[in-house]
Amino acid sequence: MIKNFIIVGLLWLAVRFVWLIDMVTLHGWVERLCAESQATLLTIGGGIVVSIAVVAYLLSALRWYTPLYLLSVAVFESSQFVIVLLSVSAVVFRLVDGSNLWMALGPAAGALPFLVLAASCFSFWLYDFNLPLQKRLLYNVAVPVLSGILVAAIPYFL
Repeated sequence: MIKNFIIVGLLWLAVRFVWLIDMVTLHGWVERLCAESQATLLTIGGGIVVSIAVVAYLLSALRWYTPLYLLSVAVFESSQFVIVLLSVSAVVFRLVDGSNLWMALGPAAGALPFLVLAASCFSFWLYDFNLPLQKRLLYNVAVPVLSGILVAAIPYFL
C-alpha cells in the first residue's frame, strides 16, 4: 500500500511540475470523461469483473494454481493502485480547485475498482480459502473512506 502512495505522489509531482499540466484543466478533463462514459465504464468494467471471475474459476478447476495466484496478485495490485490514485486525486483536486472528485466520478467509475477488488478476492479465495483477506480489504476500503472524510472536511479548515 505504501508503494502505491509513493508512486501516486511521484505521478502527481510529475504531472504538476514536469509536464506542467494545470490541475483545473486536468479536473475538467477527468470530469468530462467520467460524465460521458458512465454506461461504457459500467459495461466494460462489468465484463472485466465477470471475465476475471470466470478465468479464476477455470484456472481453479484445472488446478493451475500458479497462474491463478499470479492473476489474483496482478488484479489485486492494479485495483489497489487505482483506489489509491482516486483517493489521492480526490484530496488533491479538493485542495487545488475546491472540487469534489468523488461526486464527479459517478457510481460506475467510483464503484468499478471495488468490484475488481472483489473479483481478485474471489480468485484469492479460490487459490486458498484460508488466506486472511479481511485485513487487505479493510485497508483498501479505509483509504477512500478517509479520503472522503478529508474531502468533506477541507472546506471547513481552509
